[in-house]
Amino acid sequence: MYRGLFRVGCALLIGVLPGMGSAAEDCDDLPPLVTSQFSEVSSLPSRLTIFNRHDDAARATYTCCRPDQKAEIERALRANEEFLTLYPGSDYADDALMHNARIYSVSRNFRQETEAYLRLAAEYPDSDLADDALWKLSRMYCQDSARQAEIEVLNRLWRNYPRCNYADDALFELAKELKEMRDEPGALAALQQLVQAYPVSDFCDDALYQIAEQYQKLGNYRAAIDAFATLQRMYPASDYRDDAQFQIGNCFRSLGEMRMAEGVYEQLIHEMAGSPFVRSAAQEVNNLRPGRYNLQEIIPSDVVQDAYNQAMHFVRFREYAAAIPRLKAFVRDFPGSDLCDDAIFNIGVCYRQMNELLSKVNAAHGPEEVFRLAPEWQAATGSRRPPPIGRNLQTGDDAVSVFEFIITRLVGSDLRDDAMYQIAACYEDIKNDLFMAKSFQQLLSLFPGSPFETEALAKMMKVFADPANYEQVAEGYG
Repeated sequence: MYRGLFRVGCALLIGVLPGMGSAAEDCDDLPPLVTSQFSEVSSLPSRLTIFNRHDDAARATYTCCRPDQKAEIERALRANEEFLTLYPGSDYADDALMHNARIYSVSRNFRQETEAYLRLAAEYPDSDLADDALWKLSRMYCQDSARQAEIEVLNRLWRNYPRCNYADDALFELAKELKEMRDEPGALAALQQLVQAYPVSDFCDDALYQIAEQYQKLGNYRAAIDAFATLQRMYPASDYRDDAQFQIGNCFRSLGEMRMAEGVYEQLIHEMAGSPFVRSAAQEVNNLRPGRYNLQEIIPSDVVQDAYNQAMHFVRFREYAAAIPRLKAFVRDFPGSDLCDDAIFNIGVCYRQMNELLSKVNAAHGPEEVFRLAPEWQAATGSRRPPPIGRNLQTGDDAVSVFEFIITRLVGSDLRDDAMYQIAACYEDIKNDLFMAKSFQQLLSLFPGSPFETEALAKMMKVFADPANYEQVAEGYG
């Protein structure tokens, strides 16, 4: 290899500097340039050629999705292993191991997939993929019912990578496994750590509820009441809000404070009429004051699901003029129902889809296109008239406003990251790329670990990396 490079250097010097005839004569015994240059270099295990082979293996990893593609699987594994053998310190070595794990998953080789995750986490602890490997490894152990090994990996994950996207997941799963092993103190400690370290996690309201339940089970009713009340204060739109209210009443009843218990039950009945606990709360009040409520009557919580299904019927059939008032009525008539945030979210969805329809109508050219849109228009608006032409129809910012309401007001709702995604999608619909990117940036900041994270990052970076947007992007960091 070095002889070839020296020969190339001689040839260059001969062409540039005079008086180098002796140097040329010294090179006479070397093989001709034309016959050896690329053939020799391309046969060497260079970083370029071996990584290209590795890159081919990476593509095979994601294009081979069936266990019967044995030849492709073997080729990808072989290329990855060659790369790892030659370049164990490469920046791409951890990626190669993750590719291997993916291939073994496709080929349903449980042992080798597990070993790939183990190797990645052990050999490349500083890799951006180490936390992913540990999380996937914990899921492998969970699938194999290897509970002790799973607990060890989950502890390692949240302790070593406290800022990773899986840290809160790890603590929540850890609490679940410790509870299964009847280690109640350990489970309680994991849940408390989750609430303290990750207060914006989607698991926090679940964790607080379980903490309160544990105190209640142990007979520490004051601590249970405090935990249930903390859940309601911190996550007022949580699905556990009405559950917590009912259990606070039960705790006061267990303490013998019947007047307090009755007040809590009454509050649930009157302020959370859509809750499935209303009938149970009414029964508890009747136990204290016989005949206070007629439990034979139909109450709002009995018809919650039917009312929601009727509203969603119109959403599914794109009859927005009929769907939106029914969804609004649902939120008004059934406070306390776990479906209230879903109803508000679907109001936003209706507005967004209506905006898309109006864009089609505005862009229509000629009566034929308008005629083709007439059935969809009539269903959406409830009107028998055809869509108007040349009116620049619009619904305003209703969709974005609804989704913003969910994000800012419904703290504790599991739909907040979905709402943020919908806001970005609204801007994408109207091709406002910069606002779309900034919305995705907010999603990444407010909701780490969201299932929309990968898509949000890719679309945000695509816009921010465009030189045409540099000046406007920079304004946000002034």
